[in-house]
Amino acid sequence: MGLHVDYFSLNSSYTNLEDVDFGSAPTDTSSVEELNIKRMRGDFWEGGAENYFAARYHGDLNVYQAGTYTFFLKSDNNAMLYLDGELVAENLGGRGGRNSEVTLDLSEGAHEIEVRYFDSTGRSTLQLEWSGPDSGWEREFIGGDAFSKIETPPADDDQISDTGDGDTGGEDTSGGDHGDSSDHGSGGDAGAGDHDHGSEDEGQSNDSSTSSRQGLHATYFALPFMVGGLNDIDFDGTPS
Repeated sequence: MGLHVDYFSLNSSYTNLEDVDFGSAPTDTSSVEELNIKRMRGDFWEGGAENYFAARYHGDLNVYQAGTYTFFLKSDNNAMLYLDGELVAENLGGRGGRNSEVTLDLSEGAHEIEVRYFDSTGRSTLQLEWSGPDSGWEREFIGGDAFSKIETPPADDDQISDTGDGDTGGEDTSGGDHGDSSDHGSGGDAGAGDHDHGSEDEGQSNDSSTSSRQGLHATYFALPFMVGGLNDIDFDGTPS
């Protein structure tokens, strides 16, 4: 259960999420059970950066009942949500708690999920909730057996589609900034939501049981100096 997470330490020249190369080697890796980080101070991960960093969360979203699902993404600073390789929701722009939501028709089964996050300075916020058949139509944080940790490549930087078909068809119903939607009607500051699990400065919950689970297969490729990026590599070629 949970999602794999790659962490990237940055410097002050980075100003938004789109500056980050998520195909580069991460500074550190870990796993989390859910995305429920609210106004957190201090190191974003153990021994990691407090300011100017990015994170990429990825794995499988397990849908047990097909139907219509609404996703609620909240972040400070920037975040993007991908499903099955398609960008479906994003929070870009300046500082402050930003919210977006999108409604999608999802088929039963596993769907690749990826969340990208960037923060410059100040407190950190990243929350992902959903409502739909698997949540009993209640709005709740996604976690438990809804997530599976798998190794997935970074999604392409596609634009958000107004409509779609197949497993992630649907439309972005946010209509812009929805205010403090993750605070469930509190109408207050981003730090006063009903879903602050634990203390205000509490970070994400790491999966402490990963050491007992089966590992991942790794394939290595020795490359010539003219390879300039991840897209130049033939991963179907013979490994070194």
